[in-house]
Amino acid sequence: MFQNEDTEPVFSEPWQAELFAITQVLVSKGCFTWSDWTDHFTDAVKTADKSDKLFDGSAYYNVWLSALEGFLVSRCLADIKSLGELKDRWVKAYISTPHGEPVKLDNS
Repeated sequence: MFQNEDTEPVFSEPWQAELFAITQVLVSKGCFTWSDWTDHFTDAVKTADKSDKLFDGSAYYNVWLSALEGFLVSRCLADIKSLGELKDRWVKAYISTPHGEPVKLDNS
């Protein structure tokens, strides 16, 4: 588990930290403002399936990922087809990676 200075959990899995970092990079590159993102994410949290364990924290970053994908599409920064293809490539890479090895996306 990734922790802050006070040793409280911040991210329970590496992909959550990476997702947060990707969002920050997009803001720093001027793709959108942090305020625009938080407004969009707040709406996503409000409409999230309450049975999805959002409020015990386990689905927070699943909602974040879904919201970011939708946000990027709405801003014409990505398209649904490309996002789906990329997700499929990651799933294949994950499945074919031996246990304990880092998952690497083949860029060929």
